[in-house]
Amino acid sequence: MTEHDCCTRGSVHTGTPVGEIIKIAGLDTYVSRNTNANGRAIFFLHDAFGWTFINNRLLADTFAAQANVDVHLPDLLEGDGIPESAISSGNFDWGTWMSRYDNEI
Repeated sequence: MTEHDCCTRGSVHTGTPVGEIIKIAGLDTYVSRNTNANGRAIFFLHDAFGWTFINNRLLADTFAAQANVDVHLPDLLEGDGIPESAISSGNFDWGTWMSRYDNEI
């Protein structure tokens, strides 16, 4: 097991995200709105699986609903999140993926 193997273990949640996709500062951003937010918002910084990973979107929806805020989940990896299939297969080339980011991550 490598030092990163723990990052590809886990489960994929089920559900249907309720947010919308907009652009913020040129980045695609998933936004989950709450009608009681009254201008309050949080930015949800995703993990290595990226902004499209259903777990992250469902968490954003839960945060919005329970905290009465709008939640913004920007695509910080610009479409290069680790594929969801890495969880089921447990097989992912961390070295190649990490080398694309130098010391940014």
